[in-house]
Amino acid sequence: MEKIDDDKSWDIGFDLLKIAKLLLDETNTYHIQHFREKRLSDFIALQKHIQSHITQTEKSIHQLAKETLSFIHASGIDESDFPRQTLPNHFKKILDGVINPSLIYNNKLEDNLIEGKILKAGLANPSEDFAHNILQKYLSIKELVYQRGFLFNIYSNLVPLTLLNTIEYELKLIQTERDQLSISEFNTIISKEIKNQPAPFIYERLGEKYKHYFIDEFQDTSEMQWDNLVPLIGNALEGTDEQGRAGSYFWLGMQNKLFIDGEEVKRSNFWIWPPEKQSILHNR
Repeated sequence: MEKIDDDKSWDIGFDLLKIAKLLLDETNTYHIQHFREKRLSDFIALQKHIQSHITQTEKSIHQLAKETLSFIHASGIDESDFPRQTLPNHFKKILDGVINPSLIYNNKLEDNLIEGKILKAGLANPSEDFAHNILQKYLSIKELVYQRGFLFNIYSNLVPLTLLNTIEYELKLIQTERDQLSISEFNTIISKEIKNQPAPFIYERLGEKYKHYFIDEFQDTSEMQWDNLVPLIGNALEGTDEQGRAGSYFWLGMQNKLFIDGEEVKRSNFWIWPPEKQSILHNR
């Protein structure tokens, strides 16, 4: 019903598929575990709580916009004194319920307020702090608008999230029936088994069959997969003078801290050369 009220398709299949993919994403494994303990009543309570915050935030936005227009009128400035009346129209849009950031923050209004150039050429501000006062109200409203957008995004995803446990249960039934295991679950099992084991223990069972490792598409490597690779790569590099290089790109779900964060590097404990960050102008 909420999708229909928002003039969206009543078909929730796309939303459920999008949420279901979280179950197979290793980046979200830790967070998803907490949902298993939640019941439908917990989600309903959270939904009401967020809805209350959204309503209160919208009231605050409306009140601030109304106060700003009153401040402009009380200063003796006519709306026609503003170029194309952009400034007063901005706050009028908000009063009319237009609070989508992409619709009201797609101009240079904020820059003009910062520079104090908000009236037509040849007209002076009624006071030295006129533009500054409006700027503060403008920024306060902007912060609330983005906060409201954040809350609304959570609210719109709550309904599919309530079905996450049910989807996972059905997925387990299918896996059991087909005698299959997802890659993400496999990596989780491997991680638990080797996480606290020394490299010799692993090689005792694996055998020193592999001497060289080529890690391709590192931007798709999750933190859990990396942890699983650490003991293997570490053992291969110990006692050698070889050096490896890799580029860490800010793509997909890859954790760039695996290369640039000092603590992560120390934890890996096999870097022969210190990691460094380089920026590229063009990436083709």
